[in-house]
Amino acid sequence: MTEALLCELRIKARRQDGRDGEPSAGIIDSQSVKGADTVGRDSLLGGILAC
Repeated sequence: MTEALLCELRIKARRQDGRDGEPSAGIIDSQSVKGADTVGRDSLLGGILAC
């Protein structure tokens, strides 16, 4: 429930700033995304921008 609320607030804040509700691009660097086997699959690229 908290994640859904934060997602809605992010979209609302972006629209109030005159931007699209969803970002059109993202930046990922090698320091931000860990590739170890102990990191869950959803922690990698799949879950970063998804609401």
